[in-house]
Amino acid sequence: LLVGYALWVAGHARRRGLKRLYFVARDGQVMLDAARPVLAQVAPELELRYLHGSRQPWIFGACATSDVMLQRWSTPRLDFTPRTALARVGLTPEQAHHVTGDPAADPGRADVPLTAAERDRLAALLQRPPLLDLVRTGAERTAQETLAYLRQEGLLDGVPSALVDAGWEGRTAAAFDHLVRRGGGGRVEHLVLGTLPSAADPRREDGVALTPWLFDRQRHRGAWPAFPAPNMLVEMLCAGTTGRTLGYRIRDDEQVEPVLAAADNEPVLAWGLARMQSVAVRAAELAAPHLDERALHADLRGAVEAVLRAFWTEPTEAEARAWGSFPWEEEMWP
Repeated sequence: LLVGYALWVAGHARRRGLKRLYFVARDGQVMLDAARPVLAQVAPELELRYLHGSRQPWIFGACATSDVMLQRWSTPRLDFTPRTALARVGLTPEQAHHVTGDPAADPGRADVPLTAAERDRLAALLQRPPLLDLVRTGAERTAQETLAYLRQEGLLDGVPSALVDAGWEGRTAAAFDHLVRRGGGGRVEHLVLGTLPSAADPRREDGVALTPWLFDRQRHRGAWPAFPAPNMLVEMLCAGTTGRTLGYRIRDDEQVEPVLAAADNEPVLAWGLARMQSVAVRAAELAAPHLDERALHADLRGAVEAVLRAFWTEPTEAEARAWGSFPWEEEMWP
């Protein structure tokens, strides 16, 4: 999976004249570790970097100047409470209730799941004054911090580049594009493992062009018909060893650093993630010396699909027990 993806990314980058590849946290962590020895062998001209980012700072930052992004981001999910819904826009139930007095933000019910009517009402409150003013202020601060980080990392300097990531629907990528345009940067491509169906319209600013390698369920919804939830398996294999990126901090020396939910992703590390991923990276290191530029034209998708399908749908008992205990992480930032 990782070697095949790295070869495809390198081949695409060479055909498109890309010079720099940004592997996005956290799925991109092991992707980058495996890609380094492979691409040093077959495409040494490519510059490889690791980029801290996530839905929270990118989508929320885009909400400062995008009504489309704000509409999507302020709409609570089915399992949201007032606290989790308001946290996405940098507010607390106490703040929202103090300003509006609306029962949908009642601190006394801050951790009770919202009803359908309450979800609609809270979303509406966040998109009109006086809460809208608070949301826009917080989003603008996040946008400026994010743009400072993207500028520091060279994403606004015009070098032909691409983000390398797991993929799926493209909402986070669309928010990233919105911020880059706002910062005066050029087009950055999005190279992903796969895509999932999305309600976003690619002709609007919440839509984005993702270039997938392994499966494309946006254009071909029947792709991999006998394979349930391939994205879940990829996210398990490529889980990050650190906490997610919550935002960015500008230090006194003007350097910008990511703010992480935690320095270490303790649950998956305790499960054994680091050891499993080190084996995958070592396999890439051992394969690299046997590769040359002809490998950039190899298509390993069929082999990868067959192996993943066998593992996911017909595991041995030991595999089922080991992977069934994986500490799956469901972020509150969908």
